[in-house]
Amino acid sequence: MTLIYIVMPFRPEGSFADWLHQHNNDNLLSVQDVAYFISQAADALQYAHDNQIVHQDVKPSNFLIRTNNRNPNRPNLLLADFGIARLNSATAGISHSIRGTPAYMAPEVWSGEPAPASDQYALAVMTYELFTGRPPFTGRQEQVMYQHFNVPPQPMSTFNPALSTDIDVVLHKALEKKAADRFPSIAA
Repeated sequence: MTLIYIVMPFRPEGSFADWLHQHNNDNLLSVQDVAYFISQAADALQYAHDNQIVHQDVKPSNFLIRTNNRNPNRPNLLLADFGIARLNSATAGISHSIRGTPAYMAPEVWSGEPAPASDQYALAVMTYELFTGRPPFTGRQEQVMYQHFNVPPQPMSTFNPALSTDIDVVLHKALEKKAADRFPSIAA
């Protein structure tokens, strides 16, 4: 019998979601702080994609925190919880099972056809949330699913006037409904 398992480091600092809850109750992160965190998250996801792995559940609670001794207000992120990740190769068939967290799921994930662009979409949802304090789509699960398929997100600058419309343009591209219309890679 073959036993497959995942080994992850224990981080007593907890998850990025925990850190956000403890450090940002009333204030949104600065553009520089969001860029710092999203850059790390994108690097980790690009590494996974380069190794033919689609995470499928990108969200703040799936990034662990590692204390940054040089800058305690900016901890390092570690991508974790590959429990529903899948190999993205020619030999891996499409599972058609729906896995993930509804608020972060790209339309193709709802359809059971995740791809690397799905992680890009989820990271864009996470970025939207960091900039605005709310996800782009809210409601009951069926409402959220409908919005992921059919409703363009409101510009982030609507909720955070400190943001440039250039940031809105980038996020809207990463949140395109069709995977092919998003950036060619998460690094891009």
